[in-house]
Amino acid sequence: MNHEVDSEIVITIANKILQKFGVSSWSFDKGFYSKENKELLDLFVDEVIMPKKGKLNKKEYEFEHRKKFKKLRNKHSAVESNIMNSNIEGLDRCPDKETEPFLPKFIIRDFGNFGSLPIFH
Repeated sequence: MNHEVDSEIVITIANKILQKFGVSSWSFDKGFYSKENKELLDLFVDEVIMPKKGKLNKKEYEFEHRKKFKKLRNKHSAVESNIMNSNIEGLDRCPDKETEPFLPKFIIRDFGNFGSLPIFH
């Protein structure tokens, strides 16, 4: 997964995650969007929060402005904020140099309202 753009790695990551865990909602940044990614994930995940790049048509606009979509999108922003906070505190550095990002390395971090959560690092 070196030298790939975000939208190219979604299916690879989804295969690994969905084989191990049941996922009811999954949130992505705009960079991960592609029509194929969204359609495939919709088959396996109840709520896929994957904002479309560029201009939205009427149907996409209505979908992305639903109350549930906005709520889950805001949760995504909160998690991103907490990750950035941990990076500022120096938790973004890991002495391991593996190229596989989903090896079981955890950092336990207190995220206020979220409690103590394990973070893949």
